[in-house]
Amino acid sequence: MIGLAGVTLALGLLIFLAYRGVSVLLLGPVMALVAALFAAGTPLLASYTQVFMGSAGGFITQFFRQTDG
Repeated sequence: MIGLAGVTLALGLLIFLAYRGVSVLLLGPVMALVAALFAAGTPLLASYTQVFMGSAGGFITQFFRQTDG
């Protein structure tokens, strides 16, 4: 239950700070770390690097992938 509160808090802060003009490129990793802090019983660095960074890397490669045609 506290993990859900962490995700909600991180998402709320992300929306609020992005609305105030802070770059989402900087906020994304920071808010992912905030959400990972609230995940009880999981290693912080492992959840951050294996979940967030893997997904962010996949997004970046698909964003810059060239398509034929």
